[in-house]
Amino acid sequence: MLEEGSIVDLGSFFKRFLNFFRNSIQLIKLPFLESFSTMYSYMRSKFFEKSAQKWLILSIKANFEGSLILLACQLIPLYGISNESIPYSYLLHDEHPVKPLLDALFSSSRIILNLDTLKEAGFTFSKPRKFTNLIVAKHPQIPGYIFKLYLDAQRFHKHKPEEHFWKLRINGAALIQHEIETHHLQAYLKVPRKWMYKLPKFPSPPEGYMDKQYILVEEDMDILSEKDNEKFWNSSLVSLEHLQAVFYVITRVGLSDCTKPDNIPFSKDGRIAFIDTQTHGRRVITKRMLPWLSPENQIFWKSLSHEYEVGILKN
Repeated sequence: MLEEGSIVDLGSFFKRFLNFFRNSIQLIKLPFLESFSTMYSYMRSKFFEKSAQKWLILSIKANFEGSLILLACQLIPLYGISNESIPYSYLLHDEHPVKPLLDALFSSSRIILNLDTLKEAGFTFSKPRKFTNLIVAKHPQIPGYIFKLYLDAQRFHKHKPEEHFWKLRINGAALIQHEIETHHLQAYLKVPRKWMYKLPKFPSPPEGYMDKQYILVEEDMDILSEKDNEKFWNSSLVSLEHLQAVFYVITRVGLSDCTKPDNIPFSKDGRIAFIDTQTHGRRVITKRMLPWLSPENQIFWKSLSHEYEVGILKN
């Protein structure tokens, strides 16, 4: 069935569009002219970018004006769907100890179909994030790792396939790790290693769902609870060395979303963990961190922010 929100390739789109056309004609009992091959060839050559393998159907409508049928379908190209566009280094390799466990788990059923299937498979998970609908999950049989994913029942975030965002997160983590190692900040900061796991082709979701092909696998940073983390950030236990280290990496990498405790929580080992690495290369509004700090640490953070802003103005 051709529906808004469906993901289609070029061939299946026209076949399903043809059926939609037939059904529309049957509604008003008009004769049908078989012109699918001509329409397919013409539209393929004239209107479709060959680099896009998948298309998101935004809208499809049929209007009847006397004996004239007007059909309109709005599509958006989705890029990067094929596995060839994913660098090998981004993928969870067969040699990784978690890979066989995930293969066995995700081959048994379509786990990411919806929240119910995710729960039935034994995952515990957060509510979908407010703006992105991202889900963060854990599984008792795979300790030491967390999983970030989108469901087949969810629309694509910003009309882009999920691997687009997984690549951004992997790239961000690599940039952060480089700064930590280069400036010897391992005593204060850490960032999880991340990989993309390619879901088995079967079982596939039913027709009408938005087929997701990858989930993101991350090392569990063993962070404090939300309440304990906010309390810790607001205490004098946060050293000036911690503040200087995290300030440097945030501004150096351009981590604009890392000026709040939720995205840079303290771990139980006393280090700050960068757990949101998707957005980087941006200008950072450092003052957003001030309300979360103790009065003493606010003074030090303001001095760092002043130096940062002066440096931007000079450049």
